[in-house]
Amino acid sequence: MAFFNIKVINCGLLRHSWRIDRSVKGVLWYSNFRCLKAEVQFQPRLSVETRQVITDKHIGELLDDRFRVVAPLGEGGLSRVYRGIDQTTNQPVAIKILKSQFLSDKDAAGRFARETRACLSHQHLVQIIDRGIKVSGEPFIVMELLQGETLAEMLKRTGGKVGLWRAINLCRQTAEAIAVAHGEGIVHRDIKPSNIFLVSNGQVQTDFVKVLDFGVAKVIDQTNGFQTRSGETVGTPRFMSPEQITGERIDGRSDIYSLSVVLYEMVTGSTLFGGASPFEVMKMHVSEPPPDPRKLRPDLRLPADFCEALLRGLAKTPGQRFQTMKGFEGALRNIEENHPNRRRIDGLFEKVQNVLSSRKSADQREKPNDDRSDRGSTKGSTK
Repeated sequence: MAFFNIKVINCGLLRHSWRIDRSVKGVLWYSNFRCLKAEVQFQPRLSVETRQVITDKHIGELLDDRFRVVAPLGEGGLSRVYRGIDQTTNQPVAIKILKSQFLSDKDAAGRFARETRACLSHQHLVQIIDRGIKVSGEPFIVMELLQGETLAEMLKRTGGKVGLWRAINLCRQTAEAIAVAHGEGIVHRDIKPSNIFLVSNGQVQTDFVKVLDFGVAKVIDQTNGFQTRSGETVGTPRFMSPEQITGERIDGRSDIYSLSVVLYEMVTGSTLFGGASPFEVMKMHVSEPPPDPRKLRPDLRLPADFCEALLRGLAKTPGQRFQTMKGFEGALRNIEENHPNRRRIDGLFEKVQNVLSSRKSADQREKPNDDRSDRGSTKGSTK
């Protein structure tokens, strides 16, 4: 039944908003009072998305006489992301705009600016189309609009497990992109599944990686590295390197550790370190050795060279890891090349499992469930 929100306009005794059926014609009788007549005003009950479009000041704006802001896509702590149209090409774009309340926050504005500088030209990095500052003062970034899902969303959908060769392929692409940033002296500092985007072509998942969110990235001194300010912790505890946690100087080897954690969790289906609190997890990253992945997944018969590379990437001290992200990417590529027959056979089995998992997820989404909120399966994102 369709309802309206109504507001009492002319009644000295009542100060309430009520909900009534649209068939009521502007006269309200309240049972607790004798024949009390009130004048009411009908207000349609709008969805959250509709209210956002109506009240959002950015919707409909034209940026740089070229990019029209069309609809909201999502938001993070510092910024909102919108779907837009490039009116010169009629192509969809993603537009990220800093929230106005952070205009006077130098740290927030600096993080937003770093993201524009860190997104370099590479096939596995999000393409920056334009950037600028609105008349009202908010900086904005125009990026390619991605269709697909993040690795975090895919892991949630599939139960957290990814086949060995698919996991290696995804991490190799990610390493290739991060290596480009490292070549320019930029450390990402927040590599995690939600910052790895899997681009899809319509309904087909292609496993083509785009690395997101360089907002906490830092340009490091090539000699001394980068050291966080006293008391500052940057990153996500579940994926942070030991030196990142302790506040020591970091370089690209910190990102190698974080990506190795992502690879470990994809293959084993388990978190590297689980604790009751973020502090406990960070403590384990610093002091606890990683559990042997072969014991967690004996069914995968993990190759020795893969386990060696993975545990080397998870070494506690940077000097014991791969010294460059390019070296880590090369090691992953060699593992693929060293096992062509097994990769082909296992890869076929993994594809069958992925198809069955996708069909199962689709069937579950189609089942009616009054207790479940609506959700989309294909997302546009750029973060």
